[in-house]
Amino acid sequence: MTSMPVRIKLKTIDLWGESMEDQVVKYENTPTENGQIVFYGASYFTRWNTAWGNVPLEDCILGKSGKKCAVNRGFGSSNSEHQLYYYTRMVRAIEPAALVYECYANGEWAGYPIEERFELGTRVMQYAENDFPELRIYILGPHPSPKDDSAEVEQKRLFSSWLREFAAQSENRHFVDVLGYPGFAPDRWEGLFIEDKVHFSAAGYEVYAKLLREALADELARY
Repeated sequence: MTSMPVRIKLKTIDLWGESMEDQVVKYENTPTENGQIVFYGASYFTRWNTAWGNVPLEDCILGKSGKKCAVNRGFGSSNSEHQLYYYTRMVRAIEPAALVYECYANGEWAGYPIEERFELGTRVMQYAENDFPELRIYILGPHPSPKDDSAEVEQKRLFSSWLREFAAQSENRHFVDVLGYPGFAPDRWEGLFIEDKVHFSAAGYEVYAKLLREALADELARY
């Protein structure tokens, strides 16, 4: 395992006035059932709630019986360094049956090249597999954005290829190609993003939910 310097404050993001610790404590103080499908990552999950005008993730990703089975452990502005640091409190503490994980976002502003984002993200997943040997992991590739130039698109495609290769190394790992999902094809972007051209609108979350329900079909059949 390689080592690398930590380039950020792990408990706060002073640049944006964000407190990672406050977000984590709020989750810890919310009663949560173990053995669920845990969604872990950054603001794609954090914004998937009524506070941002969206139907909550937990109400969109339901078991085959209609039972709620998803736990949202997104914390906005986090990157894979934060996610590694908080793994024991955000994921291990609630003993997931399955993990849906995204590790590409928010590395650029903190100075993490994609190689380091990948290294940190795979550590998160390997720690989870070590803690829960039967854990099934759904690895989300980078997400599309109308802001991306051609260089960023190629970088996301490269990162996706690394994740796909990593997923292929274990039968319990499953790569989810967000960039390649037909519902997110560039000719369908109209109305799917909010003004920042990064985060999804309510309509975008409908497409995202459809993608995830398809990817998680085997998991949802368990509930």
